[in-house]
Amino acid sequence: MKKIFIVLEPEELVKLQDILLEHDTEEAWNFLQFTLWPKIKKEISCLDGRK
Repeated sequence: MKKIFIVLEPEELVKLQDILLEHDTEEAWNFLQFTLWPKIKKEISCLDGRK
């Protein structure tokens, strides 16, 4: 299993923290889907040798 480290911008980190504290499921899903997942997907591609 590979470990992936995601670098978040300060405003992304604050937004994630706020979402987690408020337990807003829909907002959390949107943030994960549109902000974090593209970063994870890009990192996985780089680890697999793709850009």
